[in-house]
Amino acid sequence: LVALSEAGISQLTMFLLETGRLEAAVAKARQAVSKDGGDEAWTRLAYLLRASGDVTGAVEAAEQTGDLFLKANFNAEAERWDAAGKIAAELFRDHPTRLETAAFAGTFYRLAGNTAEYERTIEGLLKTANIERLKQGQPLNNPQDPFDTNSSRGGLAYVWVAAETL
Repeated sequence: LVALSEAGISQLTMFLLETGRLEAAVAKARQAVSKDGGDEAWTRLAYLLRASGDVTGAVEAAEQTGDLFLKANFNAEAERWDAAGKIAAELFRDHPTRLETAAFAGTFYRLAGNTAEYERTIEGLLKTANIERLKQGQPLNNPQDPFDTNSSRGGLAYVWVAAETL
């Protein structure tokens, strides 16, 4: 029952590792994937493979899921920086208010040596943070309402998150 959430899967995996049952659980998870092939089965297999030290297999299993966070995290753990960057950038496109995904994309691109994508990503964060307006001493949106999100740039709170992300 605990293995239905990410935290639960981690707890179950540790229990299996400590009790010497991880290898059998991996075999069982492989069977479940061949029968079911759903996200839950692939996610469980990915975590079990990671715990067993099979990083490549874990990434391959994670790639079979629809969970972009899982894919980005496992690619990053495997130091597949460019792949992790592309996935994080996709996460940002899907959820533009989650600025940390853009920061992760930039970081991963930089680690991959992909200078063009790194600079493009950071430039986008600089624009979001209204750096040019700050340099010119211009007010940010509605100074009376720091959480005003009706303007094209969002409120001061959003700008602060962008600056903090940078």
